Amino acid sequence: MREMIENFRDQGEIDRYDEYMEMLREQQLSAIDFTYINMQGIECGIEVTTNSYLDGDIEGKELCSEIINVSVSYVGA
Repeated sequence: MREMIENFRDQGEIDRYDEYMEMLREQQLSAIDFTYINMQGIECGIEVTTNSYLDGDIEGKELCSEIINVSVSYVGA
């Protein structure tokens, strides 16, 4: 995820880079469990959730999904 955030800096999107790096330092971002390539050739993400997940945990996963440009599906454990 850090590499994807650094791409924003490299592309001149400094404000976005700064925002995401601050969120990463503050542990507001959280990588999704894994990604895979579906049969249509599209990268997709999966996050296995438990009852202990808080709204902030899900928000961190959603932001990660946005940053890496991969849709995420949630599966309860």
